[in-house]
Amino acid sequence: SDSVIGISAGKDNTCAVFDDGGVKCWGRGGAILGAGGGSDGTDQLTPLDTVHSTHTSASAVSVSLGEEHACSLMDDGSVMCWGEQDGDGRLGNGRLHGDSDFPVYVDMFGGSKAISLASGRYHSCAILSNDQATCWGFNGYGSLGTGDWASASTPAFVSGEHLWDGSGDDFFYLSLNIYGLETSDVFATSIPLSNFDVGTTYDIERSVTW
Repeated sequence: SDSVIGISAGKDNTCAVFDDGGVKCWGRGGAILGAGGGSDGTDQLTPLDTVHSTHTSASAVSVSLGEEHACSLMDDGSVMCWGEQDGDGRLGNGRLHGDSDFPVYVDMFGGSKAISLASGRYHSCAILSNDQATCWGFNGYGSLGTGDWASASTPAFVSGEHLWDGSGDDFFYLSLNIYGLETSDVFATSIPLSNFDVGTTYDIERSVTW
């Protein structure tokens, strides 16, 4: 059998990436399973194949879940998302509305390549191969880091996304996990940096200019 190389858990669903480049999801039924017509909306109690292979020739290398959507980083640097979007563009395909029960390509800047991917409740972010950070989806709390509250249906550059305490060092790894937080909570995460000590993490509240 294929080996699991990555896994991500959202609110009611989980998806795993396998060493053959495939993705399987399970949990709450619906578009977030990414199974095309293979899901009738009932809860999925065992892993179900997504339909990546019928919509791309690339292989998945990682997966990231939000509450009602999921995204995968592909081995060619593209990003694909699927699930529900309610006027916020969280699938990144240029549309604010319109659920997708199969993976669709995120509209990256001029064919830009992503190297890291993370998802929050209703938004996702990616680091590009040129060391710039982008986010898309719901922005009601400033989640996209763009300096305003406008949601984005395609990736938007994070304001000051490559400035670390004014030093200009690059992003290396991005990790977000907001589940269990209330709107009044202070949210912080940690990001390892490529030019700092290996295995050391730095708190985003103190280290990054958003």
